[in-house]
Amino acid sequence: METGGQTNGAGDRARRSLRPSAAGGARARNPWAGPKFCRRSWCVDLPWPQRILQVQDLSTDTRWPVFAPVAVALTPVRSLLSFQLLTAQPTMVLNLYADTPNAFTGRCVQLGQVFALDIAVALDAVRRHSEFTHRLALRDPIGQAKGILMQRFGIDNHAALHVLTEMAHHRNQSVAEVARHLIATGGVLPPPGTPSQ
Repeated sequence: METGGQTNGAGDRARRSLRPSAAGGARARNPWAGPKFCRRSWCVDLPWPQRILQVQDLSTDTRWPVFAPVAVALTPVRSLLSFQLLTAQPTMVLNLYADTPNAFTGRCVQLGQVFALDIAVALDAVRRHSEFTHRLALRDPIGQAKGILMQRFGIDNHAALHVLTEMAHHRNQSVAEVARHLIATGGVLPPPGTPSQ
């Protein structure tokens, strides 16, 4: 089992490739050897109208006349089932491979849809957490600096932010840079007009 997605822009079909994000099972570690192999495969046709793509037998499928014969010659894969994941990145897919033709039944499709939905939810949760952590990392120094000012001068949050903003203006620095200075010096305020380091 493998999740992957396209690289490059949606309009640059000639340079697209499959970039595996995760894989399971010995056969799925790297079934397609390199981006040139995937350039003519089913993955470059995203988004698919039905969000599900099934190949019953790669040896007889005619939709990818370049890719299919090479896949049959170089890998044991004979049938595959792919689900476009409904995530913020529409080019993510879940791919299932089998060594025999006609391996995926209607029941497999139903179960695959359930797994694809669960994976999409998990991927979006990870993305949101990563974005939140990044924003928090940017905000944290400013929050710490405001806390230092609030404790030292007995002012509220709004007044502390105003002090930081004024300091940044006088030093020709960003608020984040001034905040990092305050944290590094334990709350020592630089005199007005002090040039940035």
